[in-house]
Amino acid sequence: MAKPLETKGVPNLRQWGAFGEAAAADWFTQQGYTVLAKNWHHSRHAELDLVVLSADQQTVVFVEVKARKAHTYATALEALTPTKARHLKLAAEAFLQQHSPGLVPASVQAYRFDWVVVRLPAAGQHTPPALEHWPNVLVD
Repeated sequence: MAKPLETKGVPNLRQWGAFGEAAAADWFTQQGYTVLAKNWHHSRHAELDLVVLSADQQTVVFVEVKARKAHTYATALEALTPTKARHLKLAAEAFLQQHSPGLVPASVQAYRFDWVVVRLPAAGQHTPPALEHWPNVLVD
């Protein structure tokens, strides 16, 4: 279960995003994944929020995290535009080229793109964030 987040005094969207990414990283770790990288930058337009390795060490998962306030009803999947998908794929290819072998073990046989939405509690609330996970959102 995700830890409660202290949201009081969080002044900007970047910090909201950092809270969401931390909650997503905790969730993946609890599911048996290993976090390989956080906020990995390929270019000014291509960042990987999280890169995790499956428990069986056969799949690298590139995770896009969207943090939303609990009362926001806009779907975070709307942010998955063709341009965003292209940037994520380019960054993933660069990550694999740069870190294989090495950080990415030789046992890896596949990769996928997951989308995570973290619904953050309202300011002043001390409840765990709600996490929605969509595996394999980008299919060639």
